[in-house]
Amino acid sequence: MVGLSHSLIGLGLPAAVSTHFFNGWTSAAAAGPPLVESEWDIHVDWRPDRDRLQGLWFRVQYGRCTIWQGGTVTNGEELRVVLNYKLSHY
Repeated sequence: MVGLSHSLIGLGLPAAVSTHFFNGWTSAAAAGPPLVESEWDIHVDWRPDRDRLQGLWFRVQYGRCTIWQGGTVTNGEELRVVLNYKLSHY
C-alpha cells in the first residue's frame, strides 16, 4: 500500500486531498482460487471555516478495484459522500 496526501490550506481552501494504491494477493483456502486485487482510492476532505458551520466535515471518496481470481477479472467502482458533524454532549 502506498499513499499520498496534500493539504490545500496554502491555496486558501480548508481542504485536503489524498490517494492510496493497494495491490495484494492471497492463496488462502478460504478465499477460493488464488486472487490478486489492485485498488485506487481518492479522498477529498473539506472542513468549512465559517462560524455557523463549525464542526462540519464533508468527505467525498472514490475507489476503483480490479480483482483477478480463477481466470476471471472483476472491476468495481464506488463513490461515497460522507457528512460528519461534531456534537458536544455537555
